[in-house]
Amino acid sequence: MPVYELVPNELLVASFLDFDGNPQDGKGMITLLTLPEILREIDSDSRLGEAGAQERLLGFQAMSASMTLKGISEELDLMLKNTMAPNGAVNPITVQIDGIARDRYSTATAAIKYTLKGEVKKYPFHTSLAPNEKAEMELQMTVWGFGHQLGANSFYFEPQAQKWEVNGTNLWVRG
Repeated sequence: MPVYELVPNELLVASFLDFDGNPQDGKGMITLLTLPEILREIDSDSRLGEAGAQERLLGFQAMSASMTLKGISEELDLMLKNTMAPNGAVNPITVQIDGIARDRYSTATAAIKYTLKGEVKKYPFHTSLAPNEKAEMELQMTVWGFGHQLGANSFYFEPQAQKWEVNGTNLWVRG
């Protein structure tokens, strides 16, 4: 059974889509990527008549992601500025990251893909400007939709739309 690991290298390709679906290439810009975690809220208490405290699963915690960029194109810079509208306007972006996962024990590979849908929370200005250091920028975003694909297996999670899709089938139990 293959055990796949993402290999972050030059084959990792990032694409950014604005709220109208216009793409901007991000190839070679991302040096560090922190993906969202899917975590459940837990209620841990002791209720009347119970012998002790129990944990009960509740809804999902808010998700976020961050990317450290070693550079930015003029086109991507403009797109990100246009998505950060003032006055509470919602202009979401989609970040698609495509790469190759390699089996830890052989030469087998599988395509791997991440999809992040959300809003820009922190614009990536050059925030680290020290002499003799390359400037880095950090883009932070809220994430309200998260997709993951490894080989033929796909997954998409969007709690507000009640989507928990595994290989195209929504398994969200509607009450």
